[in-house]
Amino acid sequence: MNSADHRALGQSVIDAVADAANEWIFPDLAEERWTGVQYIAVGEMTDPPHEVDVSSTVELAVASLTEHRRYLELLSDQPVEEQARQVVDMGTLKDDGGRRVGFRLYWG
Repeated sequence: MNSADHRALGQSVIDAVADAANEWIFPDLAEERWTGVQYIAVGEMTDPPHEVDVSSTVELAVASLTEHRRYLELLSDQPVEEQARQVVDMGTLKDDGGRRVGFRLYWG
């Protein structure tokens, strides 16, 4: 569902969070183990158990994705801004016209 670099980063984050409070992995640290992560929210497009309204940030998302200009120019002859908006629409626009993203929570 996602590009290889995004999947690799996601797995790295999950691994880092899982290991952050493991005193056996970091025995040389002088500080107390960190237990700040209670859960991880992982984006899910198909049948997500949780959703959050992102209506107020859609334009920021489009602007952010548009900054990947060179990458998008190589993908298509379509204008970069149109590509960016299509991607954001695919990830947020729901049948009822609302703008939401779905996710699944994983507890550590």
